[in-house]
Amino acid sequence: MDLPRVKTGVEGYDQMLNGGYLPNSVNLISGCSGTGKTLFSISFVYEGAKNLGEKCLYLTLEEGADQIIQNCKSVGIDLESIDKDLLMILDIAAVRKLYTSREELGRPDSPVDIQTLINLLKMNNFGIKRIVVDSLMPLSLRYKELSEFRAELFRLRMTLKEMQATSVLTTEIPLSSNDVSRFGIEDFLADSVTVLKTVEEKGNMLRIHKQRGSDHIREPIRYEITGKGLKVSYDEFRSPI
Repeated sequence: MDLPRVKTGVEGYDQMLNGGYLPNSVNLISGCSGTGKTLFSISFVYEGAKNLGEKCLYLTLEEGADQIIQNCKSVGIDLESIDKDLLMILDIAAVRKLYTSREELGRPDSPVDIQTLINLLKMNNFGIKRIVVDSLMPLSLRYKELSEFRAELFRLRMTLKEMQATSVLTTEIPLSSNDVSRFGIEDFLADSVTVLKTVEEKGNMLRIHKQRGSDHIREPIRYEITGKGLKVSYDEFRSPI
C-alpha cells in the first residue's frame, strides 16, 4: 500500500525518501558545522507554509531568528514573505541570553529544559502540521547523565507524536566522526536519520541512514547549497528505486 508523504521542499531529497517523510514522523538531521542543517530544516517548514498553506512551528535554540532570516535570504528563501499565522519562529536563543550558564543548568524554567520545551509546544499546538527543533545540542547541557537525557528525549518524541505533526530535529556531529548522532541516542528515537557530511574531494554528501516503514536510497549522494536553497543530485544516482 502506498502511504501518503510529506514533501520536504529539498530538491532531490524527496526522491531519495521514495516521496518524502511519512506523516507524523520524527526525523533527525545530523551533520557537522556548516553542512546546512539549519537551511535543510528551514526548507522543510518553508515548503509547508509557503507552498502548501500548512501551519508550521520553528524553534531555534542557538542561532537568533533575525540571523536565520537574513541567511535564508542569501539563498533565495524569504521567510518574511510568509504569513505569520502559517510560520511561527520561536527564538529560544534570544531567551537564553537572559539566563546565566548556572541558571540554564539549574532553574526549573530553564529554556534548555525539555519539559519547558514540551510546555511551549503544547501552548502553540493549534493545528500545527510541521515542527522543527534546531538543535538538540543545547538541551543536552541540562542533563548530567546520558540515561536521563535519553528519557527526556523520549518524552519529547512522544509529545511530537501526540501533536500529530511531522517534525525535524537537528543535531551536530564532529567533522571526523563516523557516527550518525552526537550522543548515540538521538538516532534510536527518530523514525528517519539523515547525515550531512563534507567529504574531501567529493564535497557535500548526504546519506539516509534509516527510514522506518519505507524503502529509501541508502547510498551517499552529493548535494549543494544554491541560490535557491539546497539541491540533492538525485539525477546522478544510476539506480533509482
